[in-house]
Formats: sequence, C-alpha cells, structure tokens
Amino acid sequence: MLHCHPGYHMAGVEEAKLYGGVTLSEDVDAIVKMTRLSKDDGKVVVNCQILKGGKQPAYGCTVVLSAKPLTPPQGPAWRPPEDSAKRLTVEQMYDGQTLFHGPLLQGLKEVVSISSDALLARCVDVPLDAKQAGQFASRSVVDGFAADVMMQAVLVWIRQTHGYASLPSGFAGMEWHRPLPKGGEYFLSLRIISSSPTTVVATCTMHDAAGCAYLVEIGRASCRERV
Repeated sequence: MLHCHPGYHMAGVEEAKLYGGVTLSEDVDAIVKMTRLSKDDGKVVVNCQILKGGKQPAYGCTVVLSAKPLTPPQGPAWRPPEDSAKRLTVEQMYDGQTLFHGPLLQGLKEVVSISSDALLARCVDVPLDAKQAGQFASRSVVDGFAADVMMQAVLVWIRQTHGYASLPSGFAGMEWHRPLPKGGEYFLSLRIISSSPTTVVATCTMHDAAGCAYLVEIGRASCRERV
C-alpha cells in the first residue's frame, strides 16, 4: 500500500476485526481487497479486507497513511515496580492455557507487575530469519509480530483478572511510531480503562526505558472466551 503512495507513512490501523478467519489447513483462496475511501488533508484512508474464497470476509481493517510521520508520544520513564508486585514468568504465560505461542512468537519476557487496572512487562524483540518470517520478513516500523505481543498482554491480563483463556477478535486502533530495537529489550505498559467478559478498553504502549513509544494500541480490544 505504501508503494502506491510514495512519500506517505503508516499512521495507523483502525477497527481491525476478525470475521470468519482462515484455517491454515484449508485449501482455499484468500484475496486481499483494498478500497481507497478518501485522500485529503495529508491523509489517505483505505479499507482492507481479506476475503476467504474470494467472497466471505475473513479479516478487515481501515489503514490510515499520513504525509507526515507521527511524533512518538513521550510517557514516564520505566521504573522497576516494588518487590511485592505480582510477577509472571515466560513459563507461566506461555503454558498452553493462557498463551499457546511457540518460541518465535514469545515476545513477553516477564510480567513484572499486574493489578486490577494495569500490567507492566519486559519484552524482547525475537530475531527471525527470512524463512521464519515468511512474507513478513521485511520488518520495519510496521511490525505485525510486535502488534501480536500487545494482544498477548491483554490476554494475560484477562486470564489473571477474569480467570479464563481468551482469543482476540479485534481492536479499535493501533499506531506505529518507531521500529523496535532488533533483538533488543523493550517495555510494555497496559492501562485498563474498563473491562467486561468480552471487551477491554485500554491503552497499551511499547516503549523504551526513557518512555518514548515504539507502538501504541488505543481504545477497545475485543476478545472471546477460548473453549
């Protein structure tokens, strides 16, 4: 999409939704359909859908491009929590119950604090070679692997707070500001605004030790119980 709009930058993804999804074991065509909705005020808005079998929506979102790069928001510097804070190890999170991701997608290194309205974590950018990353090998400021770690953090919070495993089914908005440090450590701050058994309204920020953002997820994250 960026190749079709030279000089523009990825500003964000809005209203991402899981519809029917795609099962990898199925032998079915998956067609990407993109429709430009508007181009004005230095922004391009494009509706994107992945159609299963060429007809049935599997996934959808709205992509926003900007003629000017976004300015990364500056939050508070990382401060280690109190020793009494509740912590979770890699083994406790990726136990096949809360999260079932394999080693190449295990970006959460340690939850150092979790409460009724927040989760703080240390993360690592897992290096992937071209074969492992597949069609997403050209990781840049737009990093789907990092975005997945954000959703993982929400699922960990839901498990610890509401007591059940769940799967993400959508989010309201996500902004990419800077590439993650390749193979390096970064931090994740999840702030809960409200929650119900099916919807979490929160802000989630991936940032460096000084508090400068790499990636920000804003608004509503929809989840469904995993059975």
